Amino acid sequence: MIRFISRLLLKNKVLWLWPLLGVLLVLVIALWGGVRTTVSSNSFVFLIGKFSIPAYVMMFQTLPVITIISVIGLPKHFSESIGRERAALIFSKSVSRTDFFLYDFASVLIITLFYSLITVVTFAILIAFGAGIFPIQYYIGALILIPFYVLAYYISIVFFIIVTDSRLVGALLGYFVTGFSSFLLHGNELLKDLNISSGIAHQAVNVFSYIVPSVAGLQQLWQPILHYGFSNFDWNLFGFIIASCIPFFIVSYYLMSRREF
Repeated sequence: MIRFISRLLLKNKVLWLWPLLGVLLVLVIALWGGVRTTVSSNSFVFLIGKFSIPAYVMMFQTLPVITIISVIGLPKHFSESIGRERAALIFSKSVSRTDFFLYDFASVLIITLFYSLITVVTFAILIAFGAGIFPIQYYIGALILIPFYVLAYYISIVFFIIVTDSRLVGALLGYFVTGFSSFLLHGNELLKDLNISSGIAHQAVNVFSYIVPSVAGLQQLWQPILHYGFSNFDWNLFGFIIASCIPFFIVSYYLMSRREF
C-alpha cells in the first residue's frame, strides 16, 4: 500500500515544483551571487546580487513556498482515495482502513523526505563549492524539520477533508488553521502585551495550542539547531509539537474508521 500511494505522489506534477524551484534557486545564487562564511565558521550567508541572506532566513523564506506546493499537491490522492469508487476498490482488497490511514501518512513522510533530500543535496553542492564548508547540522536539521513541517499541515488537511468531504475546503482550512499555531505558541505573551488578564482567555490559548499542530513550534525548534547544533535541542518543545499533532490525527482516524463508502 505504501508503494501504491508513493507512486501516486511521485506522479503528482504539482509536487515536482518543490525540487525544481530548489534547483532554480541554487542556479540563481550560483550565477548571480554565491555563498560566503561569516566571522563564525559555523555560519554562512547566501549572496544574490547586492543582497546578503543569512542561512536561517533563507530556510524560513523557502518553507512557505514548500508548504503552499504541498498544501496544493498532497491532498489530491487522499481526497480521491476516499471517494466512493476508489475507496470501494481499495477496501475490497485485503487493506483495512487502519492500514490505509497509517500507510498514507507513512507514504507522505517518505515522499517529503525524498524531496527534502533532493533540496538538501542541491544546496550542499552549492555551499561546498561556493564556501568550502559542509554544515552538517544545517542539513540534518533541514531533513528533520521540512518533512515534519509539511506533515503537520497534512494532518490538519486530512482532518478537514474528512469533515467537509471537499479537497479544496479541506486544504484551505487546514492551511489557515495550522498557520494559526504561530499565535497560539506565543498567545499568552501577546495577551499580556494587550493587557488582557482574563484567565479564560489564557486557558483557551493553552488548550488550543495542544489541538492545532504546531508548525510554529517546529520553526522555533530549528533556529538553535542551525546556530549551535543539536546540543541545544529542546526536547520539551519537541514533545509539545508531537502532542499538538495527536488530536487531529486521532479524530481523523476515528472519522475515517466510521466513514461509509
